[in-house]
Formats: sequence, structure tokens, C-alpha cells
Amino acid sequence: MISKYDRKQLNLMKRQLSYFKNDKIRIGDLIGEMEFLLNSIQSVDQRWKQNIDNELEVLEEIYADALDKGLNTIEDDLSKQLLKQSISNILIQISALMQKNDE
Repeated sequence: MISKYDRKQLNLMKRQLSYFKNDKIRIGDLIGEMEFLLNSIQSVDQRWKQNIDNELEVLEEIYADALDKGLNTIEDDLSKQLLKQSISNILIQISALMQKNDE
């Protein structure tokens, strides 16, 4: 069962992802916020947390690659596709966890 506190953290994660998708925050800020929120969650299965962490590592690699190229934004199509897929995977996992606990 997810605690009320953890449900709040999961909703904050969804909000951060929405902000990023709507260009309200940059990828570096997204990664930092998501890692902070993930680490603050207490009553969630470690395997679930590891799956989210793996997706965040993809975001970190994409961001690091852009920084290495001297870019402030993600510009190449492959990186954009990987970024979109990782964000989608995170949202799916958050929604599935919340739905599972609502049953």
C-alpha cells in the first residue's frame, strides 16, 4: 500500500514530467527533481524504484551528450525519441503503481 506521503511524491513526479513536456523546466532540472522525489519515496518496492532510476539514467546520458556537444537543448532526433520514450515509460510506471494501489 502506498502511503499518502508517497502518493504526493508520485503526483509531484508526474507534475515535473508535465512541466518538462510543456517546456516549463529544462532537462537538468527535471533530472534533479525526479531523483530527489524518487529518493524521498518510502513505501514502494525497490524493483519499481530501480526501474524508474534506469529511465532517469537514460535522461542523464542524453543530457550529458548534449552538454558534451555544447548544447543547451536536445536537438538530434534519436535523443529526442529516447527522451520521449523514457518519459513515457516513467509515466506508465507511476500510473500503474498508483492504479494498482487504488484497487
